[in-house]
Amino acid sequence: MALVLAIASWAICPIVPAIVALVLAQSAQREIAAGQGRVQGAGLVTAAKIISWINIGFWAALVVIGLFVALLAVVAGS
Repeated sequence: MALVLAIASWAICPIVPAIVALVLAQSAQREIAAGQGRVQGAGLVTAAKIISWINIGFWAALVVIGLFVALLAVVAGS
């Protein structure tokens, strides 16, 4: 489920599903560790975390760039 949310976060409300995917991935990682080899899926958990963090970083960068451009517009307009 974490991987599905991580991928869906690129198309639907980007930040919220990415954060939920990180929480679910952490929970799944604990379950895999507790399973002592009986529970598989560590690669999927890693993929969900990577995709979620890339998405969060991408949107954070867009916000920072947007604020910088807005600041430049205000300064240039003065």
